[in-house]
Amino acid sequence: MALIRNNMRYYGAMRLDHVMSLFRLWWVAAGFSPTEGAYVHYPLQQLLTVLSLESARGACLVVGEDLGVVPDEMRRAMPECGLYHYKVLLFEKAAGRFRQPDEYVRDALATVTTHDMPTLRSYWEGRDIELRRRLGLYPSADIEGDVIREREHDRELLLGALASPRAQTCAAGDAVRRIHRRARARPASILARSATALAALQIEDLLGETLR
Repeated sequence: MALIRNNMRYYGAMRLDHVMSLFRLWWVAAGFSPTEGAYVHYPLQQLLTVLSLESARGACLVVGEDLGVVPDEMRRAMPECGLYHYKVLLFEKAAGRFRQPDEYVRDALATVTTHDMPTLRSYWEGRDIELRRRLGLYPSADIEGDVIREREHDRELLLGALASPRAQTCAAGDAVRRIHRRARARPASILARSATALAALQIEDLLGETLR
């Protein structure tokens, strides 16, 4: 925990990437395929106890990146130990739509995108899809078509979320018009008025960049 202690000495907040690794991590031996691995478990309660003590000592809150496959043990342990959840707007869906601001959990950091996702503009314009095509990353044309259709559907859902009555108070009056005019979403205002205690924006999204 020396690394965590040293970082907490200088910062008031820390984000732990893949916080589930405090509980288990998928190990794959050299030369084997990803499907031939196994979960290696770690002493979750002991690690969280030390993390909580260092957090209190350094007056540093901790955000756990709990995206992907999150074990029930980790879901229960995070609120018990005061770890903040990590909520990414583009992943936050319920009942076939994007969540509204008041539907976010309180103890969380909300953001639109992350450091390892396309920028908001790239996502909105589908530039990441085009990049994967140029790199030959789609196994088939059918899969590429599915990705394109899913993105088109998500854009419509995001427009609907910004235009809904529940989101009117958290979006500027001309938000939807700006979305169409600039061909990309500006949903940061949803985060600004979301129920989460914390919100963050990537600098690339603020500047309208297409690359990280």
